[in-house]
Amino acid sequence: MRRAAWILPVLFLAGCGKKSGGAGRLDMGWTGADTGRLAMPATAHWCPADTVLVLQGIEADSGAAIAIFPADSVTPGVYPVGAPGQGLARPRAGVALRRFGVNLVLGYYSLSGAVTVDSGSPLHGSFEATLKGVNTGEQVNVTGGFRGLVAAPGGPTCQSPITDTTTDTVVR
Repeated sequence: MRRAAWILPVLFLAGCGKKSGGAGRLDMGWTGADTGRLAMPATAHWCPADTVLVLQGIEADSGAAIAIFPADSVTPGVYPVGAPGQGLARPRAGVALRRFGVNLVLGYYSLSGAVTVDSGSPLHGSFEATLKGVNTGEQVNVTGGFRGLVAAPGGPTCQSPITDTTTDTVVR
C-alpha cells in the first residue's frame, strides 16, 4: 500500500456512492487480468501547495483518478506515467483505479504510460497506462479520456500524504 500512497487515498477520500455535478467526464476502459469500463462524472482540483492537479471520477462504488504533477503549472503536453516511489522528475503523472471484485475492493496503481493534456480550460485529454493491483498483483492496461473539466482550487483531494513533491519516495 505504501507504493500507492500518493493516489489511492484520493479514491478512498472521495467516498462511496458519491456522484459529482457539472459537465466534466472521465472515461476509462481496461483489459488484461480483467476487462471493464467506467464512464463517470468527474471533477478537477488544483492543489497549489503540492503543485498537483487531481482529476477524479466516481460512479457508484467505483472510481478512477489521475494526478498530474507539472513542473509549475499544467499546460498542454505529454506527462509520463510512473509507479509511486519510482522517483520520476516533474513533469509526470499517475493513474489509479478502484473497483469492486467478486469479494473485495480492488485498487490499482500505475506502473507506466502517459497522460496527454490537449487543452487547458476546460481541460481535455487522454491517457494510457499499465496498472498493477494492490491486492492481487495482477496487471491491467487502461485507456481513456477526460473532457470538460474546470479545475477548482483546493478541495478534499489536496490533503496529500506527500511531504516531498520532488519525488514520490517520502510519505507521512
